[in-house]
Amino acid sequence: MIKNFCESLHTFMSMLPSTEVNNNREFTKQLIQTHQHHINLIYLNRKVIFKYAEKFEDDSLNLLLNNELEEGTKVGNIVKTLNESYVFIESENEKYFAHFTDFADIKTTYELKKLKQGQLVSFEESQNHKGLCAKNVKIISS
Repeated sequence: MIKNFCESLHTFMSMLPSTEVNNNREFTKQLIQTHQHHINLIYLNRKVIFKYAEKFEDDSLNLLLNNELEEGTKVGNIVKTLNESYVFIESENEKYFAHFTDFADIKTTYELKKLKQGQLVSFEESQNHKGLCAKNVKIISS
């Protein structure tokens, strides 16, 4: 039931028309704060809080996240491409390139192909000759 609630809240924020964003900011914030104890029990916690920060341009709820991530580690969502050897990771309005060799738990392109669009991952920010990239990518949720 908590998972369904979080998915619904995430979908609500995603589908909210830009004309209604300001009208729903406080309501959504209060909803997350009121149910944070329950939301914190499942992996969607980060996804809901990051969607709130993105949609309402408000990072004030980031303090509700567990501090289990190491310093310098970021969280983002997988954006699949037609190429099966790499993906992009969206995080904090940035896109990071990630080759399958940058994943800690993935050894082949076949395993990378099985990742879902929007999959939540943690990673370390790095640079390559083309720009921003992700290293040491770890899957947070399945």
